[in-house]
Amino acid sequence: MSEHRPNKINNPQRKAMREGRAAGASIRELAEKFGVSHRAVHYHVYDIPVDARREKRVRPPKFDRDEILLMVGQGYSQSQIARHFKASPSTINKALARMEWKAAA
Repeated sequence: MSEHRPNKINNPQRKAMREGRAAGASIRELAEKFGVSHRAVHYHVYDIPVDARREKRVRPPKFDRDEILLMVGQGYSQSQIARHFKASPSTINKALARMEWKAAA
């Protein structure tokens, strides 16, 4: 069971949390830093615009469809293809599923 953390936050902490969130820190990171629950942090930072919080977000990789199909045809596993493209196996699985769906349409 998780440990109980106090939800009391003073104004300097609130300001520091909001600045940290705007800089891209996650709610969990801020909760650990200030020793409060993630719900307490969320209460104070929920209104920060998404663009301000997501500066670290990386666009999903674009794959060369022909290269993926060539690798599948050569017998590479989805894990091997994922390593080649520096992506997760589930991302490759979704890309292949989209290719199959488009081919069937």
